[in-house]
Amino acid sequence: MRVRRYLLLAVSLTISLLAVAGFAAFSADTPVATTSATGGGSAAGFAAGGFMIGVGRPVETAPTTTTTIAVTETQSTAPSGAIQRSSYLTEREVRRMVALYFDPTDVDRAVRIAWCESTFNAASVDVRNGGSGLFHHPAAGWADLASAAGWRGADPFDPEANVAVAAHIVYQTEASWGAFSCQG
Repeated sequence: MRVRRYLLLAVSLTISLLAVAGFAAFSADTPVATTSATGGGSAAGFAAGGFMIGVGRPVETAPTTTTTIAVTETQSTAPSGAIQRSSYLTEREVRRMVALYFDPTDVDRAVRIAWCESTFNAASVDVRNGGSGLFHHPAAGWADLASAAGWRGADPFDPEANVAVAAHIVYQTEASWGAFSCQG
């Protein structure tokens, strides 16, 4: 009986270590592109590990933490709140920003274009033309476009500024949707 308990303890510890390693592989520091509606690899990794650990017990969900900072005047002239500072964004985060700047009838199209252009990677750079950010805006015209959209001095890798400039291009320039290599 004692050997069985030690064996069970050893197996439980091994599974626990594997679950922790699995959770670390899907942590917020590791960029993960996902198309799931929940938009999180870390919670899914933890839930799978939690199931392995807690055989016979209910699966617990991972506590989620997001590091946010307030948008400052140097980043934009039109702050609308906090933005997440991570390369890969979830569809929910991109959709929330797109809904702020695009007409409701155009939100789905803009989200599809952002996914096609950058896979929701705010730090994305197109190797073919140097386009940057969620909508792969060209570096050459970024400063002028950002100023015209009310985001003077904003970085093209700022996801909210990138979305706002994309909306400006669609609604205020002749290029409209044709400015993006992905047409949505």
